Amino acid sequence: MASRVHAWGPPGSTPPLVPGPAFLAWNGQSFTGYGEPAVAGEGGSSVLRPAPVPGTASVWSVGRADGPEGTFAPRVLRFD
Repeated sequence: MASRVHAWGPPGSTPPLVPGPAFLAWNGQSFTGYGEPAVAGEGGSSVLRPAPVPGTASVWSVGRADGPEGTFAPRVLRFD
């Protein structure tokens, strides 16, 4: 699945936005990029809203994925 997520590219990039990871995780020293998992029959997600779970290392993200013929499916992701 092609990335629908974009990030700012290096200064002077044309276009200024380049494809990027769906999520970034900080380990205390650097960021690691993670893509969205592919689901058969579904397209990319939209309206994802990440929410950290207090007292844990978990983050939940809720949104929707593009489905066939203009439909959509709920998308719930968990990152630990």
